[in-house]
Amino acid sequence: MALSLSLRSPCLKDISFGGSGIGGVYTVVPRETALNTLKTALKKGLTSFDTAPLYGAGLSEKYFGEVLPTATEPLYVATKVGRIIKNKVDCSPEDKYVCWGEDDFFKRDGNATDKIPVFDFTGEGVRESFRQSQERMKGVPISCIRLHDGETDLFFSEATQKGGAIDTMVQMRNEGLVKHVSLGMNKADFLLAYVKMYPAGTFDSILVAGCWNLLDQSGTELLRECQNRGIKVVLGGIFGSGLLWGVNFLRYAPASQEDVERRDKWAALAAKHGCSLPAVALNFAFLPTCVSELCLGCQTPEHVETNLALLEEKVPAALWEEAKDAGMLPHWF
Repeated sequence: MALSLSLRSPCLKDISFGGSGIGGVYTVVPRETALNTLKTALKKGLTSFDTAPLYGAGLSEKYFGEVLPTATEPLYVATKVGRIIKNKVDCSPEDKYVCWGEDDFFKRDGNATDKIPVFDFTGEGVRESFRQSQERMKGVPISCIRLHDGETDLFFSEATQKGGAIDTMVQMRNEGLVKHVSLGMNKADFLLAYVKMYPAGTFDSILVAGCWNLLDQSGTELLRECQNRGIKVVLGGIFGSGLLWGVNFLRYAPASQEDVERRDKWAALAAKHGCSLPAVALNFAFLPTCVSELCLGCQTPEHVETNLALLEEKVPAALWEEAKDAGMLPHWF
């Protein structure tokens, strides 16, 4: 079955706040800035929030715990499992499960620098990760847990073994601890393997980052499979880690000259049709009918406001036709 597309325009209810930014992706985010960013999201009417223990070794979840209890509307909060937070002094430098490189990605400026995420895809690890998240978020109800970054052969094997992460997550849903079971990863091939391995009804949704945007449609088969199975798709990385906002990063790494040139072609086409490039990227991400939410990372109150302002821009159907004719979109589009 072909991937179903529709010229839908996303609205506020289709946007989820991504908590990686306030955890310090690429740059230090002062505590007050992080808290004000969350407060702005609530003030603007956002009710869906996503975070993970990885984000700042628990900092993002702690900020959620400080701000989200003040919400006046019911919230949908998702966090992730597959890592637990430990003290660095308790970890061996030779332990392959310790995320030693995480300090290069999340900048904490003295905050929680004695903590480090450690992969754990066992059933016990999932429950401990959830317990820690509840503690950091001070009782904020967690609606959804997502298996995070289980995208190596080893991690896949551990997560899918009997009594492992997936079985335990389903059991936790059956116990009423969470409403929904999900996946949160960057690699479409591993996500597809998880989806195909389990019967319909195992996964309520998936969060896929960086595999469906203007510059990368490697997640097409995955989206098609989710469409056929009735699995809701939450998309992250719709701005290509920043490249489609003018920052030269793609897939969390410096963008190549070829990618920059492709970005520039999209920018020129957007301008021709009276649109901003980020608005085109936002609307492109929402074209597949299986996509239920767009997860947008924000590091400042201004990021929240500029992201939500994109909802006011309309992208004409003629833009997609011209892009297809120019070879900027797949032939089947």
